Amino acid sequence: MNNEATVKAFSTLLGSKSVAECAVAYLSRCREIPLVDDVMSALRVPFRTAEKIVAAAGLSFQFLLDTMPIKVGNPGLVAAYLSDLKNATVEHLVALTVSADNTLICRHECATGSGARVSIDPSTLFKFALEDNARGIIVAHNHPSGSPKFSQGDYDFTRHLVEAGKVLGISLLDSVVISNRGVASMRNERPEMFNGGML
Repeated sequence: MNNEATVKAFSTLLGSKSVAECAVAYLSRCREIPLVDDVMSALRVPFRTAEKIVAAAGLSFQFLLDTMPIKVGNPGLVAAYLSDLKNATVEHLVALTVSADNTLICRHECATGSGARVSIDPSTLFKFALEDNARGIIVAHNHPSGSPKFSQGDYDFTRHLVEAGKVLGISLLDSVVISNRGVASMRNERPEMFNGGML
């Protein structure tokens, strides 16, 4: 069963394509069938919806382990795929390398910081993209404080990455913040910063 067919099946069950896409992205990184409470927390869905997702996962789990291409074409899908960062107590910086159709190539754990910040050389991020032959990267980090808002440092770092990507011919597609109070996309907030690449 391919990704499109799986999302279609989940859409039929859940009555929502957007919820289905997030559910499939979340389940794709699970290594066992999740608990209903975990699904409710990760996807912010009601009990009945989480119960259906867990039941469907039990029936189709063999197709969701390491075999299915994952789409990360919008911030909600990125957040669902990286939901393990939502309640982390220190900052983690992750790079997702993607192909031309926004299919995830690889998740790279780039750096771990303190409870308030994380730093990394931009060349490290783009090294992953070059090694994966990716058309672009999405960077994401969590805010242990719970705030889904970008800091000035986040904006400055993202501008630096966009410029570095132009030199290398690799687009920075988005910078995403994940927290237990929501998700924020810099592309959505400041699209003018990303004129070199499109999600």
